[in-house]
Amino acid sequence: MDIHRLEPGEVEVFVDDLWLPFAGEMADLDPFNAVAEDARRAALEHRRERLTREDAVDYVVEDGGLVAGAAAESREAPPVFQHGDGLHVSEVYVRPAHRGQGIASDLLAELEDWGRERGCTYVTLTVNRRNESAQELYRKRDYTVERHKMRKGL
Repeated sequence: MDIHRLEPGEVEVFVDDLWLPFAGEMADLDPFNAVAEDARRAALEHRRERLTREDAVDYVVEDGGLVAGAAAESREAPPVFQHGDGLHVSEVYVRPAHRGQGIASDLLAELEDWGRERGCTYVTLTVNRRNESAQELYRKRDYTVERHKMRKGL
């Protein structure tokens, strides 16, 4: 198994084999996350743009093909706060056949190392309240609930 940064030649496979299934699972958990009709095109463009940014990283796991991926970005702390810069994990996805093998934990470790290298002092993420397996993983990695995110339609 090989964990490495997403390469330009892997973007289409990443979107088709990892991101679109991830987006589908997120929509199943919460219809608010339903993808747009042109989601594939937009996802390809977004992922390619992320590869050019110094404040963003996408990792993939390869094991006879791409089996998992994760994304994060560093965020500069506003000058009014004492805390340092943060790392925000925006996506972690492991294909169903490869779950339960520690791959997501390994990806989180890579993202956290990347954040530390950039001087980040903490990491945040958002997890769907119905995604109990992800919540269990994050608790095992010492993540704690510090806020509740609320939403209201307008």
